[in-house]
Amino acid sequence: MSDSDQPGRREHDCRIGAVNDLYGALVGITELYVRLADSGDCGFWNPEGVIEVISARAALAKAGGKT
Repeated sequence: MSDSDQPGRREHDCRIGAVNDLYGALVGITELYVRLADSGDCGFWNPEGVIEVISARAALAKAGGKT
């Protein structure tokens, strides 16, 4: 029996495959949000002080081995 025939293996492989997509999406949305906040089009605030940006940056650093 090959690895791909093992129960749950296909689902596991799909989840692992999604990691790069999720990482890229989180990078993109974080950068978009920060650029929007920095533009002043939506008011003025420091996006780096927003808990979601802090959490996103921490998760990206952890995933990138920078913690």
